[in-house]
Amino acid sequence: GGFGTLRGYPYFSLSGGKALFCRATFTFPIVQKAGRELPPLFFDKMYGTFFVETGATSDFESLSSWWDSGNRFNRSAFLTDWGFEIRMQMFSNYRLPLFGYFQIAFPTRDRISDRNNPGTVFDIDNRRIYFGLSI
Repeated sequence: GGFGTLRGYPYFSLSGGKALFCRATFTFPIVQKAGRELPPLFFDKMYGTFFVETGATSDFESLSSWWDSGNRFNRSAFLTDWGFEIRMQMFSNYRLPLFGYFQIAFPTRDRISDRNNPGTVFDIDNRRIYFGLSI
């Protein structure tokens, strides 16, 4: 869980020696050339992204461990979230490129079991918010 993987869940929500992760995104331009300035920043472009993520971890020996006794795929091992992101491309002092982002992710479950003690179940937030600047 956390930024970079399953954004809708807390860090270290899952544990295991092996992981399976999938992300689907749709990115589209919001503003192609903003041309706005708030010294020392110059705002250039803005993009929006919708995403869906799913993943699971385990100490399974082979991929056949993902199927239950009825030879059906075990979906309960997977956590899934969805959300959106707004990214801005900008420049500082007209030379240094910066990228700003704001993300909000919504988990599809409101309770998950503790990774160290599977018998313990705890509630999680109904959304997680991330924002920042990067070079």
